[in-house]
Amino acid sequence: MFFESSFPKLHFIEHQYAHDWTNWWVPNRACTEAMLRSAGFSIDKQIEEEVYLCSVAERPYAKYGPAAVYPPKGAAE
Repeated sequence: MFFESSFPKLHFIEHQYAHDWTNWWVPNRACTEAMLRSAGFSIDKQIEEEVYLCSVAERPYAKYGPAAVYPPKGAAE
């Protein structure tokens, strides 16, 4: 199942990709969409190949507690 295109994959680039040494992570489409959903967004429309129009949605697993917030509430700024 890991080799199917529908399986979310995130590739790590050690040196550079597309002449950009800061481009460390390359997700496939399934991974991008899964990360958006997991972060609490619903995908309304895919505008271009790598551009998504999203809305805030119910956060999966919200019943287990609050999401991570950075910086933490109450931290000195």
